[in-house]
Amino acid sequence: MSKQAQHKGLMKTFEAVIAVLLITTFFVLYYSTRDTLPEFDTVNRQIKAFNALKSLDESNQLRTFVTNNNAAGLTGALQNLMPANLFYQVVICNPDCTAPTLPNQKATSVFYFVGGDVNSLSTRMVVVYVWGET
Repeated sequence: MSKQAQHKGLMKTFEAVIAVLLITTFFVLYYSTRDTLPEFDTVNRQIKAFNALKSLDESNQLRTFVTNNNAAGLTGALQNLMPANLFYQVVICNPDCTAPTLPNQKATSVFYFVGGDVNSLSTRMVVVYVWGET
């Protein structure tokens, strides 16, 4: 076999190795980026806040607080349903309201929509911002 043929074969092998490395690198980089899951304490806070709102909704207290725009009364009612180690802020507003200023904590929020009652058909939104111990 001539030297030129050996050189040609070596170049083809080298090109194949580079191609395999490029493809492997692409797949490793593409599939190694995973979406991060939320932390369990954040999810647990959301579940506790949602269940508290749902309980008030099932007893028809939530609708009364919302139609009267009584965020303080709703906060007091939630105090009996939420764990003592959680801090929260309640906002009753239209669906396009802005978020309030919260403490520099890992806060999460729960949105609960109330369709109104017989006298008022406007949709209102209850937002409960929840964070842990400070």
